[in-house]
Amino acid sequence: MKPVSKGELSRASATHFWLKSDQSGQVLLQLKESGGEGFFVVLQATDEWTEARLPLSEFQVDGDKRRDGKLQADQLTEILIADPGAISEVANGSRRIWLSE
Repeated sequence: MKPVSKGELSRASATHFWLKSDQSGQVLLQLKESGGEGFFVVLQATDEWTEARLPLSEFQVDGDKRRDGKLQADQLTEILIADPGAISEVANGSRRIWLSE
C-alpha cells in the first residue's frame, strides 16, 4: 500500500507502470479515495516485464465500498497492489511482484 496526499493525483487520467512476477497470475491494483470508496482493476502478471497503461475510466468500483461510483483523482489517498491468489485456501509458498515506472 502506498499512501498519497489528497489532491496529489488531481491531474491524473491514467496509471502507467511496468509489472513482472516470478509466478504468472492475477494482480489487483486498487485506488482508494479519502471517503473510503475503492476502485480496482485486475492485471495478469507474467515472468516478463509487461507495460500497464490504464485509463482511470477502466477501474471498476468496489461494490463493498461504493459511495457515488465515480473515481475522482483529486480524492485519491491510497494505491494498493495485491495478489488475490494469496487469500485462496490452496495458496502456499511465496510470490514476488516487481513494479517499475
